[in-house]
Amino acid sequence: KQGIRGNYLIYWCLCWLLLHTLGVGWTEDYSGALTPWKKSLYLSTLPILMSCISIPYLRAALNSFVSGIFIYHLLTHGILLGWWSIEPMQAGGTPFINRVQYSPMLVFAMLLLFWLQRNWSPAARVLSWVIQISFAASLIATGGRTGQILLLVLIPLWILLETRSWKIVVGACVGLGISITILFLTVETFSSRILELKRDLVLFQSQITHSSLGERLHHIDAGIRLFSQSPYYGHGTGSYREKHQTLLKEFYPPGTINSDHPHNQYLVA
Repeated sequence: KQGIRGNYLIYWCLCWLLLHTLGVGWTEDYSGALTPWKKSLYLSTLPILMSCISIPYLRAALNSFVSGIFIYHLLTHGILLGWWSIEPMQAGGTPFINRVQYSPMLVFAMLLLFWLQRNWSPAARVLSWVIQISFAASLIATGGRTGQILLLVLIPLWILLETRSWKIVVGACVGLGISITILFLTVETFSSRILELKRDLVLFQSQITHSSLGERLHHIDAGIRLFSQSPYYGHGTGSYREKHQTLLKEFYPPGTINSDHPHNQYLVA
């Protein structure tokens, strides 16, 4: 109980669940409401469960997660090096987990290792840093932009929490900029994903939305339009699918991507 009372993340997650639950009351698409409501339920349940687990079991759970990611990491590198091929799913060189989900998991495992290694022996910490660097290499090799952006945002915050020095944070940002430039010039997997973003942006500016970035930018624009139509009460949980079809007819030219998955849980809410 003390762990739950002191975890403010739980209150935020419960409010998020309450928002989605109330929204079911005035939605016109009950089947569409199930997916975002289910995700909000997962989000609210996880921090409650984590707060209820005793410290020894929590540590064991975290170690189990990092170990699982490490094994998966080895499988992934075996694919990239051509040692084996694992089906049925091999998107971006990852066997079972799509790189969109795999790359944030790598970042989370890196953060966990950084905190877990504090009480380890010097030799174990060196091994931990080697594994973290290899995770970063896998993050670049598999082309997971979600994890790359997440890591890019978290590193300055990470350093600020550790040092409490804005000068060091600024220096780290400069170092990140240099590192990104070097990666862009030397690693084809990394540069190709950056160039793909640039191409998608040019296509979107020409009202061509059939691309990864173009689809997301289109849904951000559609979400802003829907929000402006009803900024206080919204349109109901799960209503995005139906409302987006209406927007396609009223505001967007023929040929606009007809996808009802906005890739953004905040837009759905």
